[in-house]
Amino acid sequence: MLPKLAISFTGTLAMLAIVIASIAPAIAREEVPINSIIISGVDGSGTAFASLSVPDRGNDQAFFDSELSLYDLHIAKMYEVTDALCQRRFTFPFNQPLQVFQWSYSANSIPIGQLQISCREAEDVANTYGRAFLSESTVIRRPLSADSSPSAEILQIPTLNLAGYQVPLWKSYTRRLRLNGNY
Repeated sequence: MLPKLAISFTGTLAMLAIVIASIAPAIAREEVPINSIIISGVDGSGTAFASLSVPDRGNDQAFFDSELSLYDLHIAKMYEVTDALCQRRFTFPFNQPLQVFQWSYSANSIPIGQLQISCREAEDVANTYGRAFLSESTVIRRPLSADSSPSAEILQIPTLNLAGYQVPLWKSYTRRLRLNGNY
């Protein structure tokens, strides 16, 4: 009887560690500096035009005591928003299925590059790395009608589970991405 209890207790501790590791990144990530996320529109082919603006070009520095850089976390945010909005099916003026997000990434109003993320790719990344148990409050600006300027909306966006062994895998993934510099 005692060995089963020890295994059960060990298994419970392991599950608790997994839960804590999954929750911690979602809580800490709300502090990642982002000026704005704006969805400016969707074309007839289902391409959403989005921008992520951050305050500082020093995005290669580590975020607090994390192994992840701000760049890694900014790219993660683009994938998270893409995945979440592709699953939601926009119900505002662009009543059409989304296929891809064309992201413009800038720091301190200086263009860094563009990244195209398909809905399928965003879902594959989310399935590969997993989604954390907690969602993150994310302010997204988007037009409320076809002729209006973007208005702020707070959405609960599930974050990628970038903890433990996932960290070096994510860093490797983001280093292989090529941002287009069509500016």
